[in-house]
Amino acid sequence: FSISDFIFTIFHTKSSFIPNYSFSDQRLKKNIVNLDSKKSLDQINSLQGVNYEWKEGRTGVQFGFIAQQVEKVFPEMISEHSRLGDGENGQLDEDITWKRIREKQIVPLLVESVKELTDLVKKQQTQIDELKSKIS
Repeated sequence: FSISDFIFTIFHTKSSFIPNYSFSDQRLKKNIVNLDSKKSLDQINSLQGVNYEWKEGRTGVQFGFIAQQVEKVFPEMISEHSRLGDGENGQLDEDITWKRIREKQIVPLLVESVKELTDLVKKQQTQIDELKSKIS
């Protein structure tokens, strides 16, 4: 019985999780590596945000990403979901599989990207100040 099983068992009820919270305690993690802010910015810049409407279900314009495009940059953020119960004897129907994005995983990359841009702005401001002082 692992800690993840415990967390899943305690906080998972009827296919819903505690909203707006995720476990991030260092004691639950291993192999922690800091993200490279320059690389994060390059990766974020390669993503394309879109707006769209669902073919069925929800109405109105939505904002997000296309899983197949995100998968090229962040394959670890993508999972696949096959519909249950349409196949023989309630088996997975392999003809109907959708890709899902763990969009929350993009947030740390956005934070590192903002840090990279902030550093760039500070460097440029220093250069501007130096040039202004030479002109004066």
